[in-house]
Amino acid sequence: MMCDDSIWYPKGIAYIFFTAHDAKKPDESYDYLNSLWSNTDDKRKAIYYNSRWFASGVDLAKYDPNLKCMA
Repeated sequence: MMCDDSIWYPKGIAYIFFTAHDAKKPDESYDYLNSLWSNTDDKRKAIYYNSRWFASGVDLAKYDPNLKCMA
């Protein structure tokens, strides 16, 4: 579990991957991001939460309607 907080975020916090700032080596940055994405997904999902990937905030809210914060 990434960044668990037993009071506010017992399942961890949601991470949204959408940019690579100050990437001097784009190919290397892409490889790092690509290693995070599942090769079996029909399209890349940018939200990672509770060891799962989600394509949208709507999908995440369906999975965990009690999640207090979503960008």
